[in-house]
Amino acid sequence: NYKATYDFESQRPYLLSTNGGELYIVSSTITGLGYKGLFSSFGISVSQWKDLETYTSNSLSSSLPIIYNTSAFLPFFKQQKKPRGFIIGNNIVNNYIGIYSKATGKLLILGNVIKGNFRYNVDPHDWSKNVIVGYNLIEGAHKAHGVVFSRYVEGKVFKNLCMGNHGAGVMMDRRSKSLITQNVLLGNALGGVSLLESDNNFVLNNFIMRNGAYGVFVRNSLNAQVVNNELLRNLGSGVEVSVIDIRYQSYRNLYKDPYHLASSAWTEKNALEDNLKCAIKTVLGGLAVYRNDFSTSPFLFGGDLTPYTEEILKYQKERPVIVPGLGDPKWIKKTIPPYLRELLKLEENVLRSGNEEALVPMGLTKLLMAKETLKENLRSVGQLERELISSGLDKIVVAANRGNKDGILELALLSLTFSKKDSPLFKEGETLLWEAAILGSGQATYLLYLIPYFKGKEEGRLIRSAFKKATKRLKEGKPLCNYLWKVKPPEDPKVKESLRQAYRRSRKEVALYGDEERWVLARADVIAERAFKEKVERLKARIERKNQRFYRYFRWEKEILKRVASQYLAENPELIRLVEKEITISKVWRIKLKSSAKSDFERVKPAITETLKGINAFRTAKMKLNLDEELKRIRRRYFAEEVGH
Repeated sequence: NYKATYDFESQRPYLLSTNGGELYIVSSTITGLGYKGLFSSFGISVSQWKDLETYTSNSLSSSLPIIYNTSAFLPFFKQQKKPRGFIIGNNIVNNYIGIYSKATGKLLILGNVIKGNFRYNVDPHDWSKNVIVGYNLIEGAHKAHGVVFSRYVEGKVFKNLCMGNHGAGVMMDRRSKSLITQNVLLGNALGGVSLLESDNNFVLNNFIMRNGAYGVFVRNSLNAQVVNNELLRNLGSGVEVSVIDIRYQSYRNLYKDPYHLASSAWTEKNALEDNLKCAIKTVLGGLAVYRNDFSTSPFLFGGDLTPYTEEILKYQKERPVIVPGLGDPKWIKKTIPPYLRELLKLEENVLRSGNEEALVPMGLTKLLMAKETLKENLRSVGQLERELISSGLDKIVVAANRGNKDGILELALLSLTFSKKDSPLFKEGETLLWEAAILGSGQATYLLYLIPYFKGKEEGRLIRSAFKKATKRLKEGKPLCNYLWKVKPPEDPKVKESLRQAYRRSRKEVALYGDEERWVLARADVIAERAFKEKVERLKARIERKNQRFYRYFRWEKEILKRVASQYLAENPELIRLVEKEITISKVWRIKLKSSAKSDFERVKPAITETLKGINAFRTAKMKLNLDEELKRIRRRYFAEEVGH
């Protein structure tokens, strides 16, 4: 059944600390929590819905139960503190994700056993800062990585045992940054450390051994520092530095996650021993090689590094040997279009066709363009920026004066955000917010509903006092304050009549519910329920389309591969000999692992023992690990001396 590929999951319990919250979990056992849901329902989560300082104004809608242009929430959510988490001395096993975070201000993960979780064991995400992952046993993530920092995450990963995970032991992804030091990265199916599209990372003083692919893999990442590590008997290369075009990753959001086609690394004082493919490999990436030990590597260099073999062996103990890469950090993917100008052209065409709804997006687009221009030249505001800002506001004011609820709402938000609380412009914003709600803006209504929760009941009462002023204006057909916005009242009788109809309708509804507060509450409930259902339906439809696309693709791939394989075997009988050669290499590799198992374990045993002792320092007497039992288990699991284990 193709639906099994990508589908909804049944809801299950989970722990979530969100906007401004603090989560403390100490000396506990957490198991069986989490599922793949709409929000951070993955197990243990410390999350803020979005980091509004960084995201574009529309991106919040994917994480809130209301699907609107979310600049409405900006003035209020910006004031929320980032959540923090302190997770110390626990057993976190068999959850959907062990620990997840999004946009946290601080996350301490110390002295835990994080083991056997379905997808990731530790997954700090999206703009999480001050993430400290230290002295943990992180083992056996079923589907992916032991520790993954993804999308502008910053922190430190140290003194962990990352073993037996399905993916990498530690991964930095999408502009993340960390000091990765003094870890034991052992027996992971994919590799030891992955640095994917993440510059300026440090990989220092780690044991990286007996992993199923590479030791350290650097992809589209600059200035990786790989220093003083022991890289032993990994199935791929000890270190690989590559430039790879990843446009095929259709799920990637290149607006949030741009990348450059360039890689570079500094490698120094690493012991590279018996890595199966080669000690170090580059594919278009730049590399500095200095004082590394290749003495026991049967295959030294691969890829673009091969022609430099003699120079490296001759000079790298005297001076760094610099191998230039063929990538360029300026090669930002051109799949990111100049979308603002294209969007403006589109809206201008819509306006020419007679649809005045285009006025508001035109104004907002010009304001965004002004913001981008200001970023490029922070010291001065030139004529271009002033013209853009002026024309952007003009478009929004024109739309608002014609009774456009979106234009009125945007003016309200600008007034509330960029003026002092007691100023006439701020009070104008309160009135405009009510006007937009009365004219049918669900976003404005929901914002009026939220204000008492974020600003206090007193603030809510003050804003509700603007209701009378708003209804009076609509009754008179004058949506904007003339002296503030320098506009004349609308002359179109149809506009005036639509404003008066909205006034009469709101008066009836308010009378029905008793007062404007109950009216907002009732409308907000309806809006939230409708928006949530619409989002679920959209998500179901999207997943169904994905399922069908996957099904068609898998069926096509199976047929193509079968045909190509049959044709290729017929034309290339030597392929059978190549397969036999690979099988022979695999057998030799297993024999090599068997013969070195005892010496490898003795070599890394002091580091494992020290880390286990460090883990116990964060755990209560009841939760302490038995060092002898853990050492025996690790030896049996990762240093089997029998072929086939």
